[in-house]
Amino acid sequence: MAELPLLFQPHRVTVRTHQGNSGYGDTYSDPSAEIPCMRDEKRRLVRNAGGEETVAEVTLLLAREHRDLFLLDSEVDLLDGRRCFVVATAVHDDGGMGAWQHLEVNCA
Repeated sequence: MAELPLLFQPHRVTVRTHQGNSGYGDTYSDPSAEIPCMRDEKRRLVRNAGGEETVAEVTLLLAREHRDLFLLDSEVDLLDGRRCFVVATAVHDDGGMGAWQHLEVNCA
């Protein structure tokens, strides 16, 4: 199985993984190192973990190895002054047929 080539990941993001809630609000991990990705800023209608429709402003395509960082409600820094929150993720795996494997992250 082939991973999405770095050639097709020209952008960089950092992520603060959502760790839960406290009496002071949501808690997050420290920011990750910069992660290469493909960033698509097309507005899309997606379903969140609860099955409700929501609008995603940004879609990221990146290596599947980062799956544990991009949990729902994690904060993504697009490194251009904007931040968004993960509303849905999907792993694209072709079952060994040779196509590119990747993680798709939708953010609002």
